[in-house]
Amino acid sequence: MVRKFGLTQKLTFGAMILALTVLALYCASVLPAGKLVFYFLSSVFIYALVCERAYMTAVICYIAASALSFLIIPEKTAFFAYVLILGHYGIFKTFIESRINDRILMFLSKLLYANIFVCAGIYIALYTLNLKIGGLISSMPLWLLIAAAEAALMIYDGLYTVSQRIYQAKIRDFMLSGR
Repeated sequence: MVRKFGLTQKLTFGAMILALTVLALYCASVLPAGKLVFYFLSSVFIYALVCERAYMTAVICYIAASALSFLIIPEKTAFFAYVLILGHYGIFKTFIESRINDRILMFLSKLLYANIFVCAGIYIALYTLNLKIGGLISSMPLWLLIAAAEAALMIYDGLYTVSQRIYQAKIRDFMLSGR
């Protein structure tokens, strides 16, 4: 059941999600281990807003988390993955899953969305930020690189779906109960 959020609830819930997201991104930046876990957590927190159909609040939270992370995180490239795909993928995923009933079309839509932003990210990393990721790309055949990226996306999408179910079954009522 979707609850109707008032302005105060959106603000406080959004601030909480924003703080958790920035904390996870900071941990991904400074801790030597567990980077993938913290990146994943930073992308999952936003689902709490999307679950309540507070899409605009979720988008604002994503933008604010991106800006705050840029200001707070010592290693500026650490939040790059969040800004380019992980932060907004959950918003798109939930939105598209609520609109498209055909599983194949839904999967292809999510795949196309992710591929567009991954390609944009690679382009920005190489030509705008001058990051040296060429060693990874040139050491693997292109078909293997694409297959690995698609497999990673499918795993990420599956884990995100599991996280959504855990949130709805165990965490949501506790967070929204007002205790």
